Amino acid sequence: MPPDASLVAVRCLPRIDNGMGMSRKIPLKKILKPREFAMPTEMVRAPVDDASLPDAPPCPLCEEGEPVPDPSELVGIFDYETDQRDLLISFLRLTHPGLDPAQPLHRGCLERSERELQRAQLRMEDGQAHYIDLSLGLTPILTTPIRMNADLRFTGRGVTIAFVDSGFYPHPDLILPRNRIVAMYDAVRNREVRDISRAGLADPRIPAWHGTMAASSAAGNGYLSHGRYRGIASDARLVLIRAMTPNYRIRTPQVVRALQWIRENRRRYDIRIVNLSLGVDEIAGSMDHPVIALVEELSASGVVIVAASGNNPSLPIKPPGSAPSAITVGGYNDHNSTEWMLRELWHSSYGSLPGNGIKPELLAPAIWVAAPILPRTAVKLEAEALFSMAVADDRELRRLIPVLAPLTPVGDRLRTARARPVLARSIVLSRIAAEKLITPDYKHVDGTSFAAPIVSSIVAQMLEARPNLNPAEVKEILSTTAMLLTDVPSEVQGHGIVNPGGAIEMTLNSVRDPWEGEHRPGTG
Repeated sequence: MPPDASLVAVRCLPRIDNGMGMSRKIPLKKILKPREFAMPTEMVRAPVDDASLPDAPPCPLCEEGEPVPDPSELVGIFDYETDQRDLLISFLRLTHPGLDPAQPLHRGCLERSERELQRAQLRMEDGQAHYIDLSLGLTPILTTPIRMNADLRFTGRGVTIAFVDSGFYPHPDLILPRNRIVAMYDAVRNREVRDISRAGLADPRIPAWHGTMAASSAAGNGYLSHGRYRGIASDARLVLIRAMTPNYRIRTPQVVRALQWIRENRRRYDIRIVNLSLGVDEIAGSMDHPVIALVEELSASGVVIVAASGNNPSLPIKPPGSAPSAITVGGYNDHNSTEWMLRELWHSSYGSLPGNGIKPELLAPAIWVAAPILPRTAVKLEAEALFSMAVADDRELRRLIPVLAPLTPVGDRLRTARARPVLARSIVLSRIAAEKLITPDYKHVDGTSFAAPIVSSIVAQMLEARPNLNPAEVKEILSTTAMLLTDVPSEVQGHGIVNPGGAIEMTLNSVRDPWEGEHRPGTG
């Protein structure tokens, strides 16, 4: 399909309910031609009465001057086969105000409109196709530095972040063009990975997904996207520690072993930040928990601890997020926009702690966060196949379907739709949206597991700017510069949305010499 679709000016969608009793406003600015775009309202299917077709009015989608279509070519929108019916109805209502979806329409006109819609969902940039979710706007998923309005002068250079997570894989965004992984430790088997490059030769295992995505959302350099989908701390060094058991559990003994290893090796690898995008199995009713004790010990020694709060408001926060010294991070939804008014609360865990503490302290993006797809996985193979079919013209798509359809669960449907490329392409685009794919190499993820690394990356900026900051000072600066969401209780959002620019400004203005003090990167 030709990538050079004409642009369409579109304003914004009306507010819609998000399932949590809150409403949101979604921006749209440009799609295919100077027209508008809106989400569909609920509609009851109106079947077409074949007997009434001869008396049906002319198709309202036909271009002016075209002959009135043969009534036998008219079809009801709900009888028109597509995998993107709601999106198509939204588009038609904006391009043809007052359109009655129950009115029969010319099949050829519907197909022409759907082709326009499909062109709007794809954009070629840097020689690679990007998927655009039109319910969010007219651009692909934003990069984290842009959505956060981060200070681009600092990229975590000279700062080491340790990630304790499910597992890891040495993804190109972490090891190319230079390897920034300084150590890998398996807290389940109690052994260090000596040859990191060799670890990248094996196919990634399931536990590697979550940890790799978390680390990349903070410190990936976007190598496979020409630097586009990078984290805020794209120059930081990394220590990666696996804590997920073979039966896919995060349990206290493995997290304790991971934190003990960090305590013993923090000077060796100059670890300044520990990111914990996990929670142990049990809920701690007091501060007498070994994970909390180790978090407090590491914080007292000068290591900044950042933890995810969790994604269930009905459940209390578990260790390590419940540790008093940890910077515990909840989430917010920015709807893939930089507009402040579109920010709203994400469903994070929160609550009071023993000693009258309140968690989380901060909020960061917990949805629409770009993260890499792991190489040599079924997800990667399917993503490549889907995008190859999405951008193909009709003739090429017919040729590709027999070859690429087996790589996706919708393969049988694609083979059936092969004779009608517009339908086949709608199946492909629907699958891309369902899998949250951005490009063949990246997808967007959600959860406080990815909000916490974003805060860790901001802390890395702060420590690059002023290496002698201690954990209490870091938390104070982040808390002071955070911005509150309106009409959201403080016990749910803490001090509010993290403010990277404000945090860096306060960090720089707090001392004359950013290098003063005892600690410099690499000095232990």
